[in-house]
Amino acid sequence: MSRSEIRRRVVEAFLDEEPGENYEYWYHVETLSDGKRMYLRRPTRRFNFDFKVEVEGFEFRGTHEEIVNDLRAKKAESPSDFHSLMKAIREVYKGKDVEDVLSAYKFHFSSGFSVELLLKLLKWFFILEDIYYWNYKGRGKLMEYIEKSLFQDSLEEFT
Repeated sequence: MSRSEIRRRVVEAFLDEEPGENYEYWYHVETLSDGKRMYLRRPTRRFNFDFKVEVEGFEFRGTHEEIVNDLRAKKAESPSDFHSLMKAIREVYKGKDVEDVLSAYKFHFSSGFSVELLLKLLKWFFILEDIYYWNYKGRGKLMEYIEKSLFQDSLEEFT
């Protein structure tokens, strides 16, 4: 599915919500390999089409900085696996299915989020950015933030 089609499907699901009601909506969007479910929760403090990504039994504030901090820990732990992880993230960014990406790589990180969780979080963060900033860079803004945060202090560049 294209980015536009994904954005349309998510927004159309939100349009079925009852207007003017004080309801909280939970949309089941993923199931992790350990059986935990991932949800989109609405509304959020930002209103409109914003959502928060929630995972059963997982404390996550839902910030981009949490993602970057996790990636920094993985980079310090294993630079070679980190390079592969960035390739995997780039594939998810381009719209490739997370399960297909996971089957193409082997990671050996012990720090932070599981790679599966990280990639699925990023998938939904990218979709959120495409919805929230659809007349601008959308997911590109988040990807730039990730790359700048991880590579700004050195001459290294991810391609």
